[in-house]
Order: sequence, then C-alpha cells, then structure tokens
Amino acid sequence: GVRLVGSEMCIRDRRIAIDISGVTKYANYISGNNSTSLVFQYTVTNTDSDLDGITSSSPIELNSGTIQDSFGNNADLNYITVPMLTTFLDGAVPYVISVTPSASTTYFLSDLLQVNLEFSKDVDVTGIPRIPINIGADVRYLDYLSGTGTNNLLFQYAVSLGESDTDGIGLGNTIDLNGGAIQDSGLNTIVETFTAPLTPGLLVDAKEPEVLTITPPTDKIYYEGESLFFILNFDRDVDIVGVPRIPILLDSDNPTPVFANYASGTGSNAIVFQYTVPNGKSDFTGIEVANYFELNGGTIKGSNTLDSSLDLTTAVGLLDTTNVHVDSVLPFVTGLIVPVDKDYLTGCLLYTSPSPRDGL
Repeated sequence: GVRLVGSEMCIRDRRIAIDISGVTKYANYISGNNSTSLVFQYTVTNTDSDLDGITSSSPIELNSGTIQDSFGNNADLNYITVPMLTTFLDGAVPYVISVTPSASTTYFLSDLLQVNLEFSKDVDVTGIPRIPINIGADVRYLDYLSGTGTNNLLFQYAVSLGESDTDGIGLGNTIDLNGGAIQDSGLNTIVETFTAPLTPGLLVDAKEPEVLTITPPTDKIYYEGESLFFILNFDRDVDIVGVPRIPILLDSDNPTPVFANYASGTGSNAIVFQYTVPNGKSDFTGIEVANYFELNGGTIKGSNTLDSSLDLTTAVGLLDTTNVHVDSVLPFVTGLIVPVDKDYLTGCLLYTSPSPRDGL
C-alpha cells in the first residue's frame, strides 16, 4: 500500500503538472491515501483552451509533503506519462479580439453600415444578436448578418430617411443577444462586452433638405409691374430643376392663390422666388404665404440627392408679412351725384361729384 504522510493540508498539496496550450496548471491530490491508487484533479476554468491534447509532466510534485509506503520508504515519484492526444479542453469563453467597422466616409439613404467582430474562437449564432450605435441623438442597431460557425461575425444596418450624423457615429461596446445566443462548440456563451473603436470619420447624411426660414419682401405697397421677392433659406445647398413655386394669397383672389416662381439660387441654400404684380390685384391687410410650396413639375434636391421637404409650416410660422401690401387695381367711377333738379340760367354752374373706388 501507499500512504501519504503529513497533515491533511500537506496531503492535498501533492500535485501533478499539466500543460494546457503552453501554460502550466496543476492537478491536485484529492483522494487515495492508504491505497495503491492516488487521484489527482484539475477543474477546467473559463480561460482554458487546448484543442490538440493536454500533456502531464513527471515526476509528481510533493510540494513540501511526502508519499511513502507503510515502512516509511519514499515513493519513486517518476512515472511514464500517458499521451492524452484526444483529451481536449474547451473551457475558454469566446471573446472579441478585434473590431473592424465600415470605411470612414459619408453614408447616404439605404447605404449599409457594417461592423465585423473577430472572436477568439469559432462561434455559433442563433437568433439575431445586435450591436447598438448612435446616429446623431438616435440609437439604432447593427443586426447580425452572417458568420455563424466561424470566428468572424458581420453586423449590418441600412441608413434610414431622416438620419444624420456630422461628427461620426458612436459604436456601442456591448453585444445585445436580443433573445438569441452566441456560443462556442462547448456551449460557452461569449463575453458580451468589447473595446469599441472611435469612428469620427463615419458620417451619415440621409436627411431631406428643409426650409429653415423665409426672408420676405420689404414692407411696402407693391404696384403694378413691381416684384415681390421671397428667399427660402434651406438647411443645405440645393439644386433646382424647372420652376417650382410658392402659393401666395391676396385679398383680391382668396382662396385662389397667385404664385411666386423660382427665380435664382440653384446650387446654394438661398433660393429666390419672385412674384410680379399684374393689373387688378390688391391686398391691404398683408399678403399670406402658404405653408407649402409646389414643385410644379420640377425638382429641388439636396447634395445628398434627396428631394426637399415641401413643408413650410415652421418657416411660415416665423414670417411676418402684415405690412406687405399690393395695389394694382385702377381707380374707377362707382357713381355720379348730379346737379339738383331746377332751372339753371346762363352763367350758373352745374356741379357733379364722382365717387371713385379709391380715394383721389
């Protein structure tokens, strides 16, 4: 028989060195005192990985203890190591070792933002895990696209209308499993956090052009042949094709609008519209600008190729045209006050008094 001499603590300190992918770990004695078979045990940790077989090292390490027979003879601690070529360890939890985002450039409507995560080992994906990103003030998600069964997973998001980020999107540092799973072949779930790179050059521009303000005509009365100029100030440069127009309401024509037509400014953010007063128009309470404009068969597109919003509600709400008047109606006689009925002698004066529409 073989017995271990010493305190229980010393007994438990006997150990066998094992090699796990070049790292020395120890299988510690756990049982077998007073027998011919001693049991040593190593518990696999979540950082252990050895896929080509582990090896043990001779001799047994006493670690300040003893192993003796019943006569007090020290045991020969050397032994013939047994090849363990098919004993694999896979306790290591997969983790992200590199992050590759899309190239630094500006992404427009429907363009694809992608991020590739490289893991420390092959992983299998179920469901649709995702990675959060910040586009401007909005949180969006890169959804899992492909790569299950490998150590590279691709996540993707398609840019949507209205999104904009001028200083670089923010990439989150957490994988949201979103009810799914990412695991290795040993069913170890990945480490869900990683170090996210900064992406200041990854910009988004999918916002349609919009009018911020309208510069109205100068306050005055506009007569026949004079022009009223309206400047639409966009949030970006726009290109004009055709003759878009703005509906204008005058007292003399309400509710049928007249129109200020595009005049100049394509390629800039200040677009000029012009209305030239014809004969017979009037407004003495202040013209009104409609809360929309019409393309009239033309186009207004931003530098990101998106069509402009036609809504002028916000801009019109800031507009004051109460002192912009129109008067191109010619005065005309509406009645005649004739002389009093009587006989008029030679040299007497007969007076008539016309009643014009406008004060004369």
